[in-house]
Amino acid sequence: METKLQSKQQYPRFIQNKPCGIDKFDGGSQERLAKTIARHFCQNDSLDEECTLPRIIGIEGIWGSGKSNVVKMLERELSDDYYFFEYDAWGHQEDLQRRSILELLTSKLIDDGILSGNATIKVKGTTNGTTTDLDGHVEVRKPYHGLKS
Repeated sequence: METKLQSKQQYPRFIQNKPCGIDKFDGGSQERLAKTIARHFCQNDSLDEECTLPRIIGIEGIWGSGKSNVVKMLERELSDDYYFFEYDAWGHQEDLQRRSILELLTSKLIDDGILSGNATIKVKGTTNGTTTDLDGHVEVRKPYHGLKS
């Protein structure tokens, strides 16, 4: 006999591939890690410029282990004082990584109203930069040399 709950379930059900920013592990290991990193950043910022340490962190783990979730919790801890930019390296694996990061970061900074005005963007391999109005769409042009077989 089928219960009411079983009859309402529809299959297949997929797990969402987005971090929720909630530590669901017993013991709160992700929350502790996010708070420790946030505390390190804040303490480091209070030091003299000569004494500060780099703010580069690495979070290593297998797919689905919660790395992005820790970053989401870290963003929640520090969003008042820090600017966060997410880049999906896997989603852009076929792209030129440096160019893709810079284009996406620039677009996000413009969309968020942090970057505006005019700028000259120089691209390696060009003789002159492109002047771009940063209030609109940014387009970086690089000459196409074609493929040699």
